[in-house]
Amino acid sequence: MEHEFNLIDQPWIPAMDSNGAARDVALAEVLVNAHQYSHLSATFPHATAALYRLLLAILHRIFGPSSDAEWHRLWLAGNFDPQPIRTYFARWHNRFDLFSPERPFMQNRHPQVETKPANALLFLVAGGDPNTLYNHNLDTKPATLSPAYAAQVLITTHSFGLAGICHPQLRLFYNDASCARGVVFFLQGRNLFQSLMLNLVRYNRFEPIPFHGELPDLPVWEMNDPYLPKRSIPLGYLDFLTWQNRRIMLFPSLWQGKTVVEEVCTAPGLVLNTQQRNPMHHYRLEKDGRKIQRFVEGRALWRDSFAILNLRAGNLNPQALIWANELISNSYLPEQKIKLAAYGMSTEPGKQKVLFYRGEQFEFSDHLLNNEELTQKLEHALDLAQKLCNQLWGTLRYLALLLLPEDANKDGGRKQDPKDVKKLMSHWEAESQYWNKLELPFYHFLDELPQDSQGAFQRWTEQLRQAVMGAFEQTTEICGYHAKALKAAALARVQLLSGINKLINPHNQEEKDAIPT
Repeated sequence: MEHEFNLIDQPWIPAMDSNGAARDVALAEVLVNAHQYSHLSATFPHATAALYRLLLAILHRIFGPSSDAEWHRLWLAGNFDPQPIRTYFARWHNRFDLFSPERPFMQNRHPQVETKPANALLFLVAGGDPNTLYNHNLDTKPATLSPAYAAQVLITTHSFGLAGICHPQLRLFYNDASCARGVVFFLQGRNLFQSLMLNLVRYNRFEPIPFHGELPDLPVWEMNDPYLPKRSIPLGYLDFLTWQNRRIMLFPSLWQGKTVVEEVCTAPGLVLNTQQRNPMHHYRLEKDGRKIQRFVEGRALWRDSFAILNLRAGNLNPQALIWANELISNSYLPEQKIKLAAYGMSTEPGKQKVLFYRGEQFEFSDHLLNNEELTQKLEHALDLAQKLCNQLWGTLRYLALLLLPEDANKDGGRKQDPKDVKKLMSHWEAESQYWNKLELPFYHFLDELPQDSQGAFQRWTEQLRQAVMGAFEQTTEICGYHAKALKAAALARVQLLSGINKLINPHNQEEKDAIPT
């Protein structure tokens, strides 16, 4: 039996319509009627990012745009012109068939690697024991993937696949895909059309990735052989967006009268140069090179908002942010609030293991991109929050030292084991409480900052005071109300209040210190 599942016509992309209803839609539908959908809504955040990258590759190929003016004409229409989209899909229709016997979409089989249960495809992104990646007994119940879900996983793997063992006997090893370990940033509009347009940055032979080599820059489905020439530097942005990090083949079968995928073949594909910049990432330039923005457990992304939004710091910011600032500066976009979405996963460094997936977003005024005074205020606000956190940490360490041994505060008393101090402080989780209390107030601060920077900062400062004291008082309640705990809490509270006063009211403290005793 010949199986067929053409991504242009068959529903497979999870999207939310304007009424808030989740639907699976086909490629042609999601682009032609993008203005009627709110956003993409895959189960996992990194899968959503991978789908956005695919849609952007198609749109760049059809529409460019090569200049601000071209982009503006597309934006004013309010929807994508359906005729060029339908013409393009008609030309390449057979290349979008997931199970084509000649050229299945984004697939290629390594001739020496045997087939595996479909679970192996899931492990390429989700991580797991590398010894199971080439073992047929991957699970007590091998996975059965629908064509729609198999397509999502296929595309996600090419963008987020993790380095690791493929086949030890053949000495085959996977390399990290282009988005594997960093945060992928997108701008979000009022509907899917606007979101795609805000990320449809200027595309030409020089940007966002310069053309490389003599061959034209094409998406993978237009290439005669995506793996030739063998390369580590993309031919251009379209090649990068559809970079074939793996050789994957899906094998369809019939289950209860429906086409499913139960077996796959996976092997290494193109190895991307580690110095290749991803325009959707944010990089910090440090003395020992550039560092990519990653998701960190217990650290919300808003805490790094100054570095991400500051376009003057010499960092490599997400290209869409730079593009939006240019469009607003040139009056192609009205001044407005911008919503920044971040997708990805946190991985164990150097290992094929995912710690967690995350999707975050926050809204800010476009003035923060081009007003140095506001960005400095934002930097000061976040810096003060971190200094107060450090003060809280020091106070809690002092509290732990007072509580642990019986004679901690006496001359010649027994010294505490640093491991015990660390364990006790970890048990309290006061720092997490502190940052959690600040997330909502920070968004209020960000919203108020352009209109009333001084007042917003004063209100933020008061929120910081309440958060640090709240975290401390919750900790002292955990310690109990016996005499030793109450005495330790009283001593630590004095230290904390003094530290807060020095940080929040430094001028008052300087005047106090200057008074002769």
